Amino acid sequence: MVTTSEATEGLARMAASAPFAIAPERADDLAAQVFGDTPVEMRRSDLASFFAAVVEDRHLYVSPSGLGGIWCLAHAAFHVSDAGSWLASHPKLRGAGSVDVGRLWAEFRLGDYVDYARRLMGEDEPWPESLDMPDVKAPLRTEPGLVTSLALGAVSWIMLHELGHITKNHTKLFGRDLMVRQEWDADNFATQWALKTAAGEEREFRALAIVVALAWLFVFEQAKRGGGDHPSAILRFREATSQFDLGDDSVALERSVYLLKAIFDPAGPMPGDMAPVAAFDWMTDRLEALFPRH
Repeated sequence: MVTTSEATEGLARMAASAPFAIAPERADDLAAQVFGDTPVEMRRSDLASFFAAVVEDRHLYVSPSGLGGIWCLAHAAFHVSDAGSWLASHPKLRGAGSVDVGRLWAEFRLGDYVDYARRLMGEDEPWPESLDMPDVKAPLRTEPGLVTSLALGAVSWIMLHELGHITKNHTKLFGRDLMVRQEWDADNFATQWALKTAAGEEREFRALAIVVALAWLFVFEQAKRGGGDHPSAILRFREATSQFDLGDDSVALERSVYLLKAIFDPAGPMPGDMAPVAAFDWMTDRLEALFPRH
């Protein structure tokens, strides 16, 4: 029996440098502007699916179940979006007008990964024997390597969010309204840090990684039933994705649609033969219906 901590040990080691890895061209800025003279220390948390910052102590807390859940969503994201994009671009299949993401989901057994990610929101549990585990030693261009890279990109956005709290010296002493505004502030810090200097394929990859992180927030909201001191997941999604600035034929937007549709609305109909931007807008409106604001 493999524990979540054992399964994600390699991811945990890499997560410590993930905020540098997602925007390597800004590594010096991160070291000077965010970390500064007082180091930010990453520590393990045993709470289920937990990422948090303790501003006063300059500590980031990361749980194995949180890392495991994000990796599982990245695994699902890579496989359903890769297959979906291939099918949609195939001349004969494209003539059918739509891609059956539900069938793809079933064929790859991706629901098992997402179900495990959902269970980890409640409490930690051993890694299921039927699921692949993170392989951080896999070459980048292999499927396991690409999944690891995507998972670490998503973790980077979440950790940058927590670093935003530390950098801006946020507090939790002045009521819900201020706390919610601080969450917006931290989200914007993470999104802008990742995207500000990114272009081309690099921007596409970072946008898809952010969508995986946002999908994890939707799953978290489902498990925790919303509320609390954070904005609604759909509002955070709309704000972050509004900063993507991707082209009409964006691969990241196309792949994001397949992922989000498969996780949150696998049985519902989806309009066919839509350009990526239009399809992403349609999917965002669908999420709005599935996740009421709180």
